[in-house]
Amino acid sequence: MRSINGGRPAADEYTSFFAGYIDHVPDGDILAILQTQLDATHALLAPLSRVQALARPTPADWNLLEVLGHITDGEQVFAYRALRIARGDPAPLAGFEQETTSARRTAPTGCSIICATTA
Repeated sequence: MRSINGGRPAADEYTSFFAGYIDHVPDGDILAILQTQLDATHALLAPLSRVQALARPTPADWNLLEVLGHITDGEQVFAYRALRIARGDPAPLAGFEQETTSARRTAPTGCSIICATTA
């Protein structure tokens, strides 16, 4: 695995909204950190049954697959934004309304679908 440790972004490189997220990222080689998180997530989710993955703490709450779907949607939005920024695209970036997007999302029907993609 390659090693990337470009350091933390300067405060003027992101809006204050994202400061809390950035503050939660540990110092170190970001690729190693991401691999460790991926391995830990897989170990946590792989043993879950379909019933466990679809359970809701309350009827109004999202189930685990919906939460994972939301995270995946967000990662795809951020990856697309990063691509546009890296290519110097001057067009304004569209917003991301999580509630609207989540309401239209069709979650997979079993944890193995999500977990298999992390193996």
